[in-house]
Amino acid sequence: MKRLSRLALPLIGAVLLSACSTSPAEHFAMAQQAFAKEDYFTSKTELGQALKDDPRNRDMLWLLARTQLLLGDGEGLQNAVERLRAIGVKDPALLWMEAEALLLRGRGDEAVALLGTANTPDAWRIRAAQRVAEQDAEGALAAFRSGLAAGGNYRLSLDFTRFLIGSGDLAGASTQFDVIRKAQPNALATLMTGGMLSEKYGRRDLAVKYYQSAAARYPFRAEPLVALGTLQDFAGKVPEAAAYAEAAAKIAPGDPAVRELLLTIYSEQGKWQKITDLLQGDEAELDPTTGEGLKYAEALLRIGRTEQARAMFTKALQAQPQNRFVRMMLTETLIATGEADSAYQTMMPAIAGPFAGRPELELAAQAAKAADDPAAAAITARLASREFAEQERLSGQAQGAEFRKDPAAALQLYLQLARFGSDPELARRTALAASDAGQHDLAITTADTALADDPDNAELMYAAAYARVKAGRDSARAAALITRALSFDSRNQSYLALQEKAKAAAG
Repeated sequence: MKRLSRLALPLIGAVLLSACSTSPAEHFAMAQQAFAKEDYFTSKTELGQALKDDPRNRDMLWLLARTQLLLGDGEGLQNAVERLRAIGVKDPALLWMEAEALLLRGRGDEAVALLGTANTPDAWRIRAAQRVAEQDAEGALAAFRSGLAAGGNYRLSLDFTRFLIGSGDLAGASTQFDVIRKAQPNALATLMTGGMLSEKYGRRDLAVKYYQSAAARYPFRAEPLVALGTLQDFAGKVPEAAAYAEAAAKIAPGDPAVRELLLTIYSEQGKWQKITDLLQGDEAELDPTTGEGLKYAEALLRIGRTEQARAMFTKALQAQPQNRFVRMMLTETLIATGEADSAYQTMMPAIAGPFAGRPELELAAQAAKAADDPAAAAITARLASREFAEQERLSGQAQGAEFRKDPAAALQLYLQLARFGSDPELARRTALAASDAGQHDLAITTADTALADDPDNAELMYAAAYARVKAGRDSARAAALITRALSFDSRNQSYLALQEKAKAAAG
């Protein structure tokens, strides 16, 4: 047998590689199959391969645009739109796709302006999304209804269903859900929305069935596993929740919802080293006022890196002095670093009024005892008193009413709690409950009185601004209040949303 020459070997390798390589058409076919299964990440990957050799293919670019849209990738969608325009496509659908790209990049005002007077379901859906972002519930509702009047479609009804769920209109949400269920009964979004709606009705058993069906049909998607893990966590089944979270992490390790669930579960399990391992790569960018930042700081405390924890909690409390959790964590850290006097002084503002809870008082007693302060005995006696038991009962019932979105009931309970005195947190909650219950005079007076005693309290500024916006009064004052609140906490999304409303009201 003749030996092959050295020159022949590379040639044969090239021929074999060519024979085994996948053509653009085959990549496109795989992308279409993945898209049909709602596996958009695979669709995007296959389209990327297909377009390398056929970059001007109209059909491929259209599918890329639709894929980027459903991935929520605004930059990618804009790029796909520009590539379609570059090859001469003039389809009217490019207009709403470009508007979608702007909306996904947080430029909703520009998206709405680009749409002009377009009267299509997708145009109205984008307008509704921008109204939701601005916390303009009435404007969003009107936009959704206009979209339905223009003919409606699956995505409009899907977003409308979720809006109504968030608004607490479960009857309306059920009506819209019937529309999407008939249109696409087995779509991932339909199944996930069915689970959300079932949860709101208190039917966790039905919610589990929806999410399990979604997980079975879409094993490459993390969302159903996150939902199942969250439900198990709420039910106190932490090991089961952990199993779902770990499974989701294998599918989408960088997904924010997956990471949030992992952090919650690791915190509940006391797996502090796992939290630091998960977040240490982002340590330099972590904001200590965010949920992730606070969990990281707590993990540092638990594993003995107390000085780093102290620095993070100190920074967080400076930014959010009304945050009771941050105040408690800094107190714990100061006790751990042997600064008992500072620890007790840190806790004092949180226990001054009737809204103080048992955990705050117990921690304050611990700090006072460590500092040999006689206040420890008084705090311990307070915890054992009938008066505190009544305060604890009223506070718990009021917060339960808030959770149920029953502001009138919450307000009456907070007014009863005020018999025992007042503090900024009680005043804030009373003002917000009064606003939502339609008692605008009481809301404004309560917030203003508390703010006069605590003029640098950003949460009270927010409450005073909120009361005015809700009442439709003194818009200029509301705008000034919320702008000042933002000077203390510039990233607070509630503040930013209220600022937009106040500015709009002030003209």
